[in-house]
Amino acid sequence: MAARFDYQSIFQEESWTKVFDNAEGKDDEFYQLVIGEFERSNYPNLEISRVEVDSNTSFFGKKDKREMVMVQAKESKFAKYHVFFSANIMGNVCQFARYECMQRGFFNKIASFSGEQLRAQLRLQCNNLTDWETFTMLDNLSDIIYSVVMRKMDVDFEQNKRLLSFKNK
Repeated sequence: MAARFDYQSIFQEESWTKVFDNAEGKDDEFYQLVIGEFERSNYPNLEISRVEVDSNTSFFGKKDKREMVMVQAKESKFAKYHVFFSANIMGNVCQFARYECMQRGFFNKIASFSGEQLRAQLRLQCNNLTDWETFTMLDNLSDIIYSVVMRKMDVDFEQNKRLLSFKNK
């Protein structure tokens, strides 16, 4: 059974689109690189797994199941923090994405809390600076690994990202 992907739980995301001569297998390559980089980091107590998720939000809607890599801290107060890495292929076009999420509980869903509000709640749960630094370190590590993997998937990643940043100003 596929895990549910809750859009309201996203508090940070980044995506990149690349056209390949042949995109076949690029999703698997992306997932292997992400898993390898996390394992190489030797960050303690991480669960890194390829999971099937369903991103459909309506009860009777079309299923949208896909594989993603999910990273979460286990045995910590940050167990509700998940990072999903996604590769979506359409023809020879591939979109790679990183979604950082805070899992919402029943009452947070009723209150319509967003991922950013849940992240703020997490900060209140930290008892000291080390707790907060542990979370921000994992948050930053996810960002860095995404960039490292994207440079391997697209040699022009940095240059094109810099060019796009001027367009958005």
